[in-house]
Amino acid sequence: MTPLEDELQCALVSVRAISSDAPASAALEFRYDPSFTGFQGHFPNDPILPGVCLLQSLRVGLEKAWATQLRLTNILNAKFIMPVRPGETLLFAVTETARSPQAISVKAKVTRDSQRVAELSIQLEPMPPQ
Repeated sequence: MTPLEDELQCALVSVRAISSDAPASAALEFRYDPSFTGFQGHFPNDPILPGVCLLQSLRVGLEKAWATQLRLTNILNAKFIMPVRPGETLLFAVTETARSPQAISVKAKVTRDSQRVAELSIQLEPMPPQ
């Protein structure tokens, strides 16, 4: 596990696998402390969470929800609507859109206090257990 993955695990407040049947879904909650690495240098005196951290948060949260290792293989769509500041709590509502033995596609709506923050569609590859 990388240092960023460790920090994302710490930022993960709650995980709920809503359904494990196809299509699977999950609810993830993250809170990014001001000391979170993603804020360092992005931007000085006006910290904003980089979009890549939202994408990796989604992957890390799904690994926990679905109890499987995943690798992000494709960003199908990423729309970042509002900036994320230190200390904010985000909710990820995730729905599986397609699944094969080689790939899982998901859509996530990311909100903060019921306001849209981002809409993400990604493809993940299930990894063999280590």
